[in-house]
Amino acid sequence: MGNPTYNPTDRMAVKFAEAVGKNKLIGYDGALCGAGQAAIGVTEHDFNSGDEGSVVTAQTALLKIKAELLAGSLIASDSTGDGVLAVSGDIVNGILLGGCGTNDFSEIVLKTFKV
Repeated sequence: MGNPTYNPTDRMAVKFAEAVGKNKLIGYDGALCGAGQAAIGVTEHDFNSGDEGSVVTAQTALLKIKAELLAGSLIASDSTGDGVLAVSGDIVNGILLGGCGTNDFSEIVLKTFKV
């Protein structure tokens, strides 16, 4: 996706349980979101373990997507907090707004529901 203009509207304070990079899904425990698990939000910056910071929790966010996907794809987390195509049994954390290539940073609208 070229030059995305995302619109995060809400952020939540988080104490990070491990070092995390920007554009990653974060679990409710402050660590990288686990595969197929629910995320509290998406980071906009890098954080070290023990840092206090924030994650985007509503509207849209930029997320690293691991595979080439089409707009409208349902996005789940892999074990490193990156976005992957959701499969049956996964918790969806967002919907891809535009097509993307492998390892692109792409805009998602944040949603949480189970496939």
